Order: sequence, then structure tokens, then C-alpha cells
Amino acid sequence: MKGLLIKDIKLMKNQKTFFVAMIFVGIMFLITQETPYFVIAYITTMFSMFTITTLTYDEFENGAAFLFTLPFGRRDYVKEKYLYGMITCVLGVVIVTLASVIIYTIRGSQMDMTTIGATGLASVSVSIIFLSLSIPIEIKFGVEKGRIGFILVLGFFFAGFYLAMRFAGNEGRLGVQNVIVKIENLSTAAVIGGLVGIWIIVGAISMMISIRLIERKEY
Repeated sequence: MKGLLIKDIKLMKNQKTFFVAMIFVGIMFLITQETPYFVIAYITTMFSMFTITTLTYDEFENGAAFLFTLPFGRRDYVKEKYLYGMITCVLGVVIVTLASVIIYTIRGSQMDMTTIGATGLASVSVSIIFLSLSIPIEIKFGVEKGRIGFILVLGFFFAGFYLAMRFAGNEGRLGVQNVIVKIENLSTAAVIGGLVGIWIIVGAISMMISIRLIERKEY
């Protein structure tokens, strides 16, 4: 697994131009915007998406067929992708949060650190859900079909949420609001602990699905 991590880190180094452009855009937003919340979500999500890019590189010109002749199991390959996704996700949110604090301190702008922390946690949560959905789809259908499948899954997800909220009526909406209020009343440690628990459960389920898919796949 260590060798796979080194491989993907080297792939990231080869994308220096992409990262420089992304960081430049992020800094421009931090300088021009009143709040850093969008930038935190943007950078965190973009960093996590690089995991999918590594899957694309692995399958380029049937490279996966050669890759799996090396001395590691397919389970290790899948586990490394999830570990790498978590590393890039955390790395992204830490870098952009520190950059936000530094730039807004230099500007003399006031920041709500509680909201910034909540934005970071929400961004990590969205990124983990994104990876948990997209990695199994990419493994199952490949790069091109996987993108279409992921878009369809997201479409069904948002459509289902919209329809559920629309037909739930006032009582349903009040129920959602009550849940939000209860979450706001929880301690920071309880919220973080609950989110980490959800991340582990969602990631573990997704990883088990990905392992079963890749063990059945022929390259």
C-alpha cells in the first residue's frame, strides 16, 4: 500500500499546473470575497476529486492490467484509494482554512471561527460522500461511463431530496428544522464525533462494495 500511495503522490506532483491554477483562483476569492466559506468548500472538494483522477490515470491505455501484475492485492488497491482520498480531503481543508485565517487577518477582516469550522466539516462530509459514491461507480463502469453514472446518481439523490421535502408538507419541514436546531445545541465534540462516525460508516460500506466490484472485474 505504501508503494501505491507514493505512486499517487507522484501523480499529484505532475499536476503542479492544475494545483497552482486552483490555488490562484482560491486566493483571488479570498482577497475579493467578504467571507471565505465558498473557497473552503471549493478547495476541499477539488482536492478530494484528485482521487478520481488517479483512477483515470491507472486505467489509461489499459494500465490497470499491468498494475495488477505487481505484488499487491486488489483489496490493497481499493483501501489505498480511500486512504488517499481522506488524506487529500483533510490536506485541502487544512491548507485552505489556514490560508483563509492568514489572509483575512492581514486584511483586518473579522471571521466567525465557529462558522469556518462548520464549513470545513461540511466540506469534508460532502467530499467523503462524493468519493463514497464515485469510487465504486468508477470501478464498476470505468472512467467515461462512470462519469455518466455518477451524474445520474447525483441527479436521483437531489431529485429525491427535493420531492421528499416538497411532499412532506409543513410537518415534515418542521421536523427537519427541529433536527437542525437539536444539532446546533450539541457540543462541538459531539458534532465532530458524530460526523467522524458517519464518515467511517459511509466509507466502510463504500469500500466493501468497491472491493467486491474490483475482485469481479476483468482487466
